[in-house]
Amino acid sequence: MPGSLLRRFLEVLPTFDPAVLMPMFGPDPTLEFPYAPDSLPRVVRGRADVEAFWLSTRRMFRELTPHGVTVHPMREEGLAMATWHSTGTTGGREARPYRNSYVSMIRVSDGLIDWYCEYYDPLVGLRAFNQRT
Repeated sequence: MPGSLLRRFLEVLPTFDPAVLMPMFGPDPTLEFPYAPDSLPRVVRGRADVEAFWLSTRRMFRELTPHGVTVHPMREEGLAMATWHSTGTTGGREARPYRNSYVSMIRVSDGLIDWYCEYYDPLVGLRAFNQRT
C-alpha cells in the first residue's frame, strides 16, 4: 500500500496542484527537504503550509517529468521509498533545463501520507535557477 501510494504521488507530483496532491495527505502532514538550499524551506508542517508550498513550487517549474521511478521495499510497516530522476524546465522569464535525481520516502497512516521526505542535489537547482553556489 505505501509503495503504490508513493508511485501514484510521484505520477501526479508534476502538477504541483494542491487540489490533486492534498487528498493524498493526512490531516497534519510534514514535508522534509534535508538538502534544500537556504532559499527554500527544509521542513513544511500542516495542511495550509503544505498547500502553499505546492502552489509556490508550481511557479518554479514550467514542466517537470519524473522517470525511472523505482519503489524499494521497506521493512517497517507504513514506509515506502523510491529513487527517481526528473527532467524539466524552470519557470520564470528565462526557462532553463532542469535534471535531478531523488530519493523520496513517505510514511502512511490510515491510507494517507503523513510524512514526505525528499533528498536531491541542491546544486542542480541552484544552477538551474541561477542562484549562487
